[in-house]
Amino acid sequence: MTPTKIFSILLFLVAIGLGYFLVDSIKYRIDEKTRVARNEARVIEKLKMIRDAETAYLAVHGRYTDNWDSLISFIRQGRIPNVVKRETVIPLAYGADSVYVEYDTLGYASVRDSLFSPSKYPTFNPETLPVIPDSDGQRFELFAGTVTTPAGATVNVFEAKDVYVLNKDRLKETHPYGPLRVGSQNEASIQGNWE
Repeated sequence: MTPTKIFSILLFLVAIGLGYFLVDSIKYRIDEKTRVARNEARVIEKLKMIRDAETAYLAVHGRYTDNWDSLISFIRQGRIPNVVKRETVIPLAYGADSVYVEYDTLGYASVRDSLFSPSKYPTFNPETLPVIPDSDGQRFELFAGTVTTPAGATVNVFEAKDVYVLNKDRLKETHPYGPLRVGSQNEASIQGNWE
């Protein structure tokens, strides 16, 4: 065998090896992005459930809770009222209208059946609500309190935040939203930062 032929065979084997490593590194990045996107979708779904539970808790108790045990107990055993709102418009003599609003409670429904019905969430378990998906048991950070608005009113606020961030880009200072969260500690909002 001539040295040129040996060199050509070695160069061919090196090219195959480099091609394999290149394809493997690209595939790893694609798989990682898919895994992160799937995880974030599951985290967002849980944050929406937490928002629904906190909103119902506020409607019944007049405040949010920052205690997971209280929230889980409320989901398991709590009841929320079924309220009907009736409005009557009364025309006034000078062309304006007066609105008379009447609320009537028709009964009560279970929180679990109303918010987390098996048709909507077939595998829902209240005990796992605080657990961040794919985090080995870490829980969402939950905050509840009050803030004073610029108009001087005191309003209840809550925030649930992902503390086990799988997408490391969300931890960078340059990321516009930061870790996934719903609600706010500083303002009256129940929006998620992904919305």
